[in-house]
Amino acid sequence: MHCCKTRRFLSGMLAIFAIACGVSWAQAALPEGDAASIAFRREGEVDTFRKDVVLFTDRGYTLAECPDLLEGLSFLRGSIDLTMFRIEKSGWLLALTPEPIPRAASQHELLLELGFDPLDVGPESFQLFGQNEIDRVRAYWKHVLEGDEYRLPKWVVVLGFDNAQQIEPVPWRENTGELLYNGIRLPEGWPPDTAYAPGFDPLPVPYLEDPPEVLSIDIGRQLFVDDFLIQETNLTRQWHRARRHPASPVLTPETELERGRGDHVPMAAPFSGGVWYDPRDQRFKIWYHAGWFDGTAYAESSDGLHWERPALDVEPGTNRVIPGREGVMRDSAAVILDHWTSDPRQRFKMLLWGRPTGGEVYTSPDGKSWGEPTPTF
Repeated sequence: MHCCKTRRFLSGMLAIFAIACGVSWAQAALPEGDAASIAFRREGEVDTFRKDVVLFTDRGYTLAECPDLLEGLSFLRGSIDLTMFRIEKSGWLLALTPEPIPRAASQHELLLELGFDPLDVGPESFQLFGQNEIDRVRAYWKHVLEGDEYRLPKWVVVLGFDNAQQIEPVPWRENTGELLYNGIRLPEGWPPDTAYAPGFDPLPVPYLEDPPEVLSIDIGRQLFVDDFLIQETNLTRQWHRARRHPASPVLTPETELERGRGDHVPMAAPFSGGVWYDPRDQRFKIWYHAGWFDGTAYAESSDGLHWERPALDVEPGTNRVIPGREGVMRDSAAVILDHWTSDPRQRFKMLLWGRPTGGEVYTSPDGKSWGEPTPTF
Protein backbone atom coordinates (compact mmCIF):
# COMPACT_ATOMS: atom_id res chain seq x y z
CA MET A 1 0.00 0.00 0.00
CA HIS A 2 1.32 3.44 -0.91
CA CYS A 3 0.18 6.79 0.40
CA CYS A 4 0.75 10.29 -0.88
CA LYS A 5 -0.75 13.57 0.31
CA THR A 6 -2.42 15.66 -2.37
CA ARG A 7 -1.69 19.32 -2.91
CA ARG A 8 -4.24 22.11 -2.53
CA PHE A 9 -5.09 25.49 -4.01
CA LEU A 10 -2.83 28.48 -3.73
CA SER A 11 -4.10 30.59 -0.89
CA GLY A 12 -3.35 33.49 1.40
CA MET A 13 -0.64 36.01 0.56
CA LEU A 14 0.76 33.92 -2.33
CA ALA A 15 -2.55 34.10 -4.22
CA ILE A 16 -2.89 37.83 -3.47
CA PHE A 17 0.65 38.39 -4.76
CA ALA A 18 -0.15 36.44 -7.95
CA ILE A 19 -3.26 38.56 -8.64
CA ALA A 20 -1.37 41.77 -7.96
CA CYS A 21 1.28 40.75 -10.48
CA GLY A 22 -1.36 40.05 -13.12
CA VAL A 23 -0.74 36.26 -13.14
CA SER A 24 -3.80 34.07 -13.74
CA TRP A 25 -3.46 31.50 -10.96
CA ALA A 26 -7.18 30.86 -10.51
CA GLN A 27 -7.24 27.93 -12.96
CA ALA A 28 -3.76 26.63 -12.17
CA ALA A 29 -4.92 24.53 -9.24
CA LEU A 30 -5.72 20.95 -8.44
CA PRO A 31 -9.40 19.95 -8.42
CA GLU A 32 -11.40 20.42 -5.25
CA GLY A 33 -12.11 17.54 -2.92
CA ASP A 34 -10.24 14.31 -2.30
CA ALA A 35 -8.08 12.42 -4.76
CA ALA A 36 -9.11 8.94 -5.88
CA SER A 37 -7.52 5.66 -4.85
CA ILE A 38 -6.63 3.07 -7.49
CA ALA A 39 -5.68 -0.56 -7.89
CA PHE A 40 -3.51 -1.36 -10.90
CA ARG A 41 -3.72 -4.59 -12.88
CA ARG A 42 -0.25 -4.93 -14.34
CA GLU A 43 3.29 -4.89 -13.12
CA GLY A 44 3.96 -1.33 -12.06
CA GLU A 45 5.38 0.91 -9.41
CA VAL A 46 4.17 3.95 -7.52
CA ASP A 47 6.60 6.84 -7.32
CA THR A 48 6.70 10.60 -6.75
CA PHE A 49 6.39 12.96 -9.70
CA ARG A 50 9.59 15.00 -9.80
CA LYS A 51 12.21 16.09 -12.30
CA ASP A 52 14.48 13.30 -13.61
CA VAL A 53 12.26 10.49 -12.26
CA VAL A 54 11.99 7.44 -14.55
CA LEU A 55 8.52 7.47 -16.14
CA PHE A 56 8.00 3.96 -17.54
CA THR A 57 9.02 0.42 -16.60
CA ASP A 58 9.98 -0.46 -20.18
CA ARG A 59 11.68 2.81 -21.20
CA GLY A 60 14.52 4.79 -19.66
CA TYR A 61 12.77 8.12 -20.26
CA THR A 62 13.04 10.58 -17.38
CA LEU A 63 10.88 13.60 -16.56
CA ALA A 64 12.31 16.66 -18.30
CA GLU A 65 10.04 19.36 -16.83
CA CYS A 66 7.87 19.30 -13.72
CA PRO A 67 5.26 22.06 -13.22
CA ASP A 68 5.15 23.23 -9.62
CA LEU A 69 1.52 22.17 -9.31
CA LEU A 70 2.33 18.53 -10.09
CA GLU A 71 5.58 18.16 -8.17
CA GLY A 72 5.29 15.67 -5.33
CA LEU A 73 2.13 13.98 -6.57
CA SER A 74 2.06 10.19 -6.70
CA PHE A 75 2.12 8.62 -10.18
CA LEU A 76 1.88 5.13 -11.63
CA ARG A 77 5.01 3.98 -13.44
CA GLY A 78 4.01 1.24 -15.85
CA SER A 79 4.43 0.14 -19.44
CA ILE A 80 4.40 2.92 -22.04
CA ASP A 81 2.06 0.77 -24.17
CA LEU A 82 -0.81 0.14 -21.77
CA THR A 83 -2.07 1.48 -18.43
CA MET A 84 -4.74 -0.59 -16.67
CA PHE A 85 -6.29 0.25 -13.31
CA ARG A 86 -9.51 0.18 -11.26
CA ILE A 87 -10.91 2.93 -9.04
CA GLU A 88 -11.04 1.80 -5.41
CA LYS A 89 -12.28 5.11 -3.95
CA SER A 90 -14.06 7.91 -5.80
CA GLY A 91 -12.24 11.20 -6.23
CA TRP A 92 -10.32 13.22 -8.76
CA LEU A 93 -7.55 11.78 -10.91
CA LEU A 94 -5.07 13.34 -13.34
CA ALA A 95 -3.74 12.04 -16.65
CA LEU A 96 -0.98 13.27 -18.97
CA THR A 97 -0.80 12.56 -22.69
CA PRO A 98 0.96 14.23 -25.64
CA GLU A 99 -0.55 17.24 -27.33
CA PRO A 100 -2.85 16.30 -30.24
CA ILE A 101 -0.40 17.23 -32.98
CA PRO A 102 0.71 15.22 -36.05
CA ARG A 103 2.99 12.25 -35.26
CA ALA A 104 2.33 12.40 -31.50
CA ALA A 105 1.04 9.26 -29.71
CA SER A 106 -1.72 11.31 -28.11
CA GLN A 107 -4.77 9.87 -26.34
CA HIS A 108 -6.38 13.31 -26.24
CA GLU A 109 -9.57 12.20 -28.00
CA LEU A 110 -9.92 9.07 -25.87
CA LEU A 111 -9.54 11.00 -22.62
CA LEU A 112 -12.21 13.49 -23.72
CA GLU A 113 -14.54 10.60 -24.63
CA LEU A 114 -13.99 9.13 -21.16
CA GLY A 115 -15.03 12.41 -19.54
CA PHE A 116 -11.63 13.88 -18.71
CA ASP A 117 -11.32 17.67 -18.98
CA PRO A 118 -8.20 19.75 -19.69
CA LEU A 119 -6.51 21.04 -16.52
CA ASP A 120 -4.39 24.18 -16.33
CA VAL A 121 -1.19 23.29 -14.46
CA GLY A 122 0.55 26.61 -15.15
CA PRO A 123 2.05 25.99 -18.59
CA GLU A 124 -0.44 24.89 -21.23
CA SER A 125 1.91 22.03 -22.04
CA PHE A 126 5.31 20.88 -20.85
CA GLN A 127 8.12 18.55 -21.95
CA LEU A 128 7.53 15.16 -20.35
CA PHE A 129 10.75 13.62 -21.66
CA GLY A 130 13.31 14.13 -24.41
CA GLN A 131 13.37 17.24 -26.57
CA ASN A 132 10.88 16.44 -29.34
CA GLU A 133 7.71 18.44 -29.78
CA ILE A 134 5.67 15.21 -29.95
CA ASP A 135 6.65 14.41 -26.35
CA ARG A 136 5.15 17.57 -24.86
CA VAL A 137 2.08 16.76 -22.76
CA ARG A 138 -1.11 18.35 -21.50
CA ALA A 139 -2.85 17.55 -18.22
CA TYR A 140 -6.42 16.30 -17.87
CA TRP A 141 -8.61 15.55 -14.87
CA LYS A 142 -11.78 13.69 -14.01
CA HIS A 143 -13.84 12.89 -10.92
CA VAL A 144 -13.74 9.10 -11.21
CA LEU A 145 -16.11 6.73 -9.45
CA GLU A 146 -15.46 3.65 -7.36
CA GLY A 147 -15.56 0.51 -9.49
CA ASP A 148 -14.67 2.24 -12.77
CA GLU A 149 -12.04 0.39 -14.80
CA TYR A 150 -9.70 1.99 -17.32
CA ARG A 151 -7.54 0.56 -20.09
CA LEU A 152 -5.49 3.39 -21.61
CA PRO A 153 -3.26 2.61 -24.63
CA LYS A 154 0.03 4.22 -25.59
CA TRP A 155 0.64 6.52 -23.94
CA VAL A 156 -0.86 8.02 -20.77
CA VAL A 157 0.69 8.80 -17.37
CA VAL A 158 -1.75 8.64 -14.44
CA LEU A 159 -1.05 10.65 -11.31
CA GLY A 160 -2.54 12.44 -8.32
CA PHE A 161 -4.12 9.48 -6.49
CA ASP A 162 -4.06 9.12 -2.71
CA ASN A 163 -3.41 5.39 -2.50
CA ALA A 164 -2.52 2.63 -4.95
CA GLN A 165 -2.27 -1.12 -4.62
CA GLN A 166 -1.49 -3.88 -7.07
CA ILE A 167 -4.22 -6.38 -7.87
CA GLU A 168 -3.02 -9.94 -7.54
CA PRO A 169 -3.67 -11.94 -10.73
CA VAL A 170 -6.43 -14.52 -10.55
CA PRO A 171 -4.90 -18.02 -10.40
CA TRP A 172 -5.20 -19.67 -13.80
CA ARG A 173 -7.24 -22.58 -12.43
CA GLU A 174 -9.91 -20.08 -11.28
CA ASN A 175 -10.50 -18.63 -14.76
CA THR A 176 -14.16 -18.31 -15.80
CA GLY A 177 -13.78 -17.29 -19.46
CA GLU A 178 -13.96 -19.25 -22.72
CA LEU A 179 -13.18 -22.98 -22.68
CA LEU A 180 -10.89 -23.94 -25.56
CA TYR A 181 -11.02 -27.28 -27.42
CA ASN A 182 -7.94 -28.55 -25.54
CA GLY A 183 -9.39 -27.95 -22.08
CA ILE A 184 -7.67 -24.63 -21.37
CA ARG A 185 -9.99 -22.17 -19.65
CA LEU A 186 -9.22 -18.53 -20.49
CA PRO A 187 -9.64 -15.57 -18.11
CA GLU A 188 -12.64 -13.25 -18.50
CA GLY A 189 -10.53 -10.20 -19.27
CA TRP A 190 -8.06 -9.97 -22.13
CA PRO A 191 -5.16 -9.53 -22.16
CA PRO A 192 -4.82 -11.49 -18.92
CA ASP A 193 -3.14 -9.87 -15.92
CA THR A 194 -0.27 -12.35 -16.27
CA ALA A 195 0.53 -11.39 -19.89
CA TYR A 196 3.24 -8.96 -18.88
CA ALA A 197 6.85 -9.20 -17.76
CA PRO A 198 9.02 -6.24 -16.75
CA GLY A 199 11.98 -5.39 -18.92
CA PHE A 200 12.98 -8.09 -21.38
CA ASP A 201 12.05 -11.11 -19.26
CA PRO A 202 10.12 -13.89 -21.04
CA LEU A 203 6.34 -13.68 -20.68
CA PRO A 204 4.89 -16.14 -18.17
CA VAL A 205 2.83 -19.02 -19.58
CA PRO A 206 0.55 -19.94 -16.66
CA TYR A 207 -1.35 -22.78 -18.35
CA LEU A 208 1.95 -24.70 -18.62
CA GLU A 209 2.22 -24.62 -14.84
CA ASP A 210 -1.42 -25.53 -14.27
CA PRO A 211 -2.58 -27.67 -17.23
CA PRO A 212 -6.06 -29.22 -17.50
CA GLU A 213 -6.37 -32.78 -16.21
CA VAL A 214 -7.33 -34.07 -19.69
CA LEU A 215 -5.94 -32.67 -22.94
CA SER A 216 -7.55 -33.40 -26.31
CA ILE A 217 -4.99 -34.21 -29.01
CA ASP A 218 -7.30 -35.69 -31.65
CA ILE A 219 -7.70 -32.51 -33.68
CA GLY A 220 -4.56 -32.80 -35.81
CA ARG A 221 -0.78 -32.53 -35.57
CA GLN A 222 0.74 -31.43 -32.29
CA LEU A 223 3.93 -29.40 -31.83
CA PHE A 224 6.14 -30.64 -29.00
CA VAL A 225 8.07 -27.46 -28.28
CA ASP A 226 7.49 -27.86 -24.53
CA ASP A 227 6.19 -30.43 -22.06
CA PHE A 228 2.56 -29.26 -22.14
CA LEU A 229 1.31 -32.38 -23.97
CA ILE A 230 3.94 -34.80 -22.65
CA GLN A 231 3.22 -36.90 -19.57
CA GLU A 232 6.54 -38.74 -19.52
CA THR A 233 9.53 -39.17 -21.83
CA ASN A 234 13.11 -40.42 -21.89
CA LEU A 235 14.15 -37.89 -24.54
CA THR A 236 16.42 -34.94 -23.81
CA ARG A 237 15.49 -31.56 -25.26
CA GLN A 238 18.45 -29.50 -26.41
CA TRP A 239 18.31 -25.82 -27.35
CA HIS A 240 20.85 -24.18 -29.63
CA ARG A 241 21.88 -20.55 -29.43
CA ALA A 242 21.29 -18.50 -32.54
CA ARG A 243 24.45 -17.06 -34.09
CA ARG A 244 24.70 -13.63 -35.66
CA HIS A 245 25.70 -13.88 -39.32
CA PRO A 246 29.01 -12.12 -40.06
CA ALA A 247 27.33 -10.18 -42.89
CA SER A 248 24.94 -8.47 -40.44
CA PRO A 249 23.42 -6.00 -40.83
CA VAL A 250 22.23 -7.30 -44.19
CA LEU A 251 20.11 -4.21 -44.86
CA THR A 252 21.53 -0.71 -44.30
CA PRO A 253 20.40 2.79 -45.37
CA GLU A 254 21.58 3.20 -48.97
CA THR A 255 18.82 4.86 -51.02
CA GLU A 256 17.51 8.40 -50.81
CA LEU A 257 14.42 7.14 -48.97
CA GLU A 258 16.48 5.21 -46.44
CA ARG A 259 18.97 8.00 -45.82
CA GLY A 260 16.10 10.14 -44.60
CA ARG A 261 14.47 13.32 -45.78
CA GLY A 262 13.55 16.30 -43.63
CA ASP A 263 13.13 15.08 -40.06
CA HIS A 264 13.17 11.40 -41.11
CA VAL A 265 16.55 10.13 -39.95
CA PRO A 266 18.38 7.23 -41.71
CA MET A 267 16.66 3.88 -41.27
CA ALA A 268 16.35 0.55 -43.12
CA ALA A 269 14.89 -1.97 -40.66
CA PRO A 270 11.72 -4.12 -40.44
CA PHE A 271 10.57 -2.58 -37.12
CA SER A 272 7.69 -5.07 -36.76
CA GLY A 273 7.40 -5.28 -40.56
CA GLY A 274 8.08 -8.88 -41.49
CA VAL A 275 10.33 -11.21 -43.47
CA TRP A 276 8.70 -14.12 -45.28
CA TYR A 277 9.85 -16.83 -47.65
CA ASP A 278 7.35 -17.02 -50.49
CA PRO A 279 7.43 -20.59 -51.91
CA ARG A 280 5.50 -19.52 -54.98
CA ASP A 281 8.27 -17.13 -56.09
CA GLN A 282 11.05 -18.89 -54.14
CA ARG A 283 12.13 -15.51 -52.75
CA PHE A 284 12.55 -13.98 -49.32
CA LYS A 285 10.50 -10.79 -48.98
CA ILE A 286 10.84 -7.98 -46.49
CA TRP A 287 8.77 -4.88 -45.65
CA TYR A 288 10.59 -2.22 -43.69
CA HIS A 289 10.99 1.39 -42.58
CA ALA A 290 12.71 3.42 -45.30
CA GLY A 291 13.51 6.50 -43.26
CA TRP A 292 12.54 6.60 -39.58
CA PHE A 293 8.74 6.89 -39.16
CA ASP A 294 8.39 7.37 -42.91
CA GLY A 295 6.53 5.09 -45.36
CA THR A 296 6.96 1.35 -45.95
CA ALA A 297 9.38 -0.07 -48.54
CA TYR A 298 9.85 -3.55 -50.02
CA ALA A 299 12.90 -5.66 -50.90
CA GLU A 300 13.46 -9.30 -51.87
CA SER A 301 16.28 -11.82 -51.82
CA SER A 302 17.15 -15.31 -53.00
CA ASP A 303 19.23 -16.14 -49.90
CA GLY A 304 18.15 -13.72 -47.16
CA LEU A 305 21.59 -12.05 -47.18
CA HIS A 306 21.72 -10.07 -50.42
CA TRP A 307 18.68 -7.86 -50.91
CA GLU A 308 17.36 -6.24 -54.08
CA ARG A 309 15.19 -3.12 -54.07
CA PRO A 310 12.88 -3.25 -57.09
CA ALA A 311 11.76 0.03 -58.69
CA LEU A 312 7.98 0.19 -58.22
CA ASP A 313 5.36 2.61 -59.48
CA VAL A 314 3.84 3.62 -56.13
CA GLU A 315 6.47 6.34 -55.94
CA PRO A 316 8.34 6.11 -59.26
CA GLY A 317 12.03 5.38 -58.97
CA THR A 318 11.74 3.95 -55.44
CA ASN A 319 10.82 0.67 -53.76
CA ARG A 320 8.16 2.26 -51.55
CA VAL A 321 4.88 0.29 -51.32
CA ILE A 322 2.96 2.31 -48.70
CA PRO A 323 3.53 6.05 -49.14
CA GLY A 324 3.81 8.44 -46.24
CA ARG A 325 0.79 10.69 -45.69
CA GLU A 326 0.69 14.32 -44.64
CA GLY A 327 0.00 14.56 -40.92
CA VAL A 328 0.35 10.78 -40.38
CA MET A 329 3.39 9.14 -38.81
CA ARG A 330 3.91 5.51 -39.85
CA ASP A 331 4.79 3.66 -36.66
CA SER A 332 4.91 -0.13 -36.89
CA ALA A 333 3.53 -2.64 -39.39
CA ALA A 334 3.06 -6.40 -39.35
CA VAL A 335 2.82 -8.42 -42.60
CA ILE A 336 1.30 -11.90 -42.95
CA LEU A 337 1.64 -14.25 -45.92
CA ASP A 338 -1.72 -16.02 -45.92
CA HIS A 339 -1.27 -19.43 -47.58
CA TRP A 340 -4.89 -20.44 -46.89
CA THR A 341 -6.90 -17.51 -48.22
CA SER A 342 -9.47 -18.28 -50.92
CA ASP A 343 -9.05 -14.79 -52.37
CA PRO A 344 -5.73 -14.43 -54.25
CA ARG A 345 -6.06 -10.64 -53.98
CA GLN A 346 -5.60 -10.98 -50.20
CA ARG A 347 -2.60 -13.30 -50.21
CA PHE A 348 -0.61 -10.71 -48.25
CA LYS A 349 -2.10 -8.80 -45.33
CA MET A 350 -0.58 -5.84 -43.48
CA LEU A 351 -1.68 -4.33 -40.17
CA LEU A 352 -0.17 -0.85 -40.06
CA TRP A 353 -0.21 1.41 -37.03
CA GLY A 354 -0.03 5.14 -37.68
CA ARG A 355 -0.38 8.27 -35.60
CA PRO A 356 -3.01 9.63 -35.18
CA THR A 357 -4.94 7.27 -37.52
CA GLY A 358 -4.51 4.16 -35.37
CA GLY A 359 -4.61 0.69 -36.90
CA GLU A 360 -5.34 0.07 -40.58
CA VAL A 361 -5.44 -3.16 -42.61
CA TYR A 362 -4.10 -3.45 -46.16
CA THR A 363 -4.25 -6.43 -48.52
CA SER A 364 -2.19 -7.31 -51.59
CA PRO A 365 -1.86 -10.15 -54.14
CA ASP A 366 1.94 -9.87 -54.35
CA GLY A 367 3.16 -7.75 -51.41
CA LYS A 368 3.95 -4.86 -53.75
CA SER A 369 0.57 -3.46 -54.82
CA TRP A 370 -1.57 -2.65 -51.79
CA GLY A 371 -5.18 -1.43 -51.87
CA GLU A 372 -6.81 1.30 -49.83
CA PRO A 373 -6.63 0.79 -46.05
CA THR A 374 -9.52 -0.31 -43.87
CA PRO A 375 -9.54 1.15 -40.31
CA THR A 376 -9.59 -1.45 -37.55
CA PHE A 377 -11.41 0.81 -35.07
